[in-house]
Amino acid sequence: MGPTLSFARGLRGRGAGGRGVARHALLRIPRPRHRDRYSDLDIEVWVRDDMGTQISGKLRQVLGWLGPVSFSYPRGEGFVTGFVGDGWQRVDLYLKRLADFAPSPDYSEARVVKDTDGVLTRLVAESPREHGAPTLEEARAVIEEAIDSQVYLALHNARGAAWSALGEVSYQLTRAYTLLAQVRGRHSYGLRYVSAFPHPDRRTLLSTPHS
Repeated sequence: MGPTLSFARGLRGRGAGGRGVARHALLRIPRPRHRDRYSDLDIEVWVRDDMGTQISGKLRQVLGWLGPVSFSYPRGEGFVTGFVGDGWQRVDLYLKRLADFAPSPDYSEARVVKDTDGVLTRLVAESPREHGAPTLEEARAVIEEAIDSQVYLALHNARGAAWSALGEVSYQLTRAYTLLAQVRGRHSYGLRYVSAFPHPDRRTLLSTPHS
């Protein structure tokens, strides 16, 4: 039995009705072209509003619905990353209250695992597929910092601090790529899906003389 099926059964058996932890959950999954056997699971569970500080204490319990937990560590209130099952499936698990949910491109292709009254189903249906473009101020901030960074890393190179300069290059490259993706309505998650930068088409465009 895979982790997702195991979790769904755990949600039905231990989270449903009464004073259980939750009755609603959705699974955020990468888009098909980015999904493979190495993908982690992003699971968000809607918990009762009256749980208060109990949320963090329930994380490992809910994580266990996916299978035996080999390792886990807290990432903040209501958020844990763990590895479950024989294959050490990586899981990001969030326990959220209803007020924490809002339509987002991150939910546009989510799979609803359990939803007793259609709230999460509507959330997925109302979520836009693409992220909005950055504002002019946001784009300006990235570009201005990149200009400053070029001077900064040149000074580091001059004093022989090559490793520090290399770190600056990779950081600014990630920010520039993320900005370009945002302009195209994409959320790139840094350089996660990059195979070539810039894209061959963009490289040709940049090398074409302009009168």
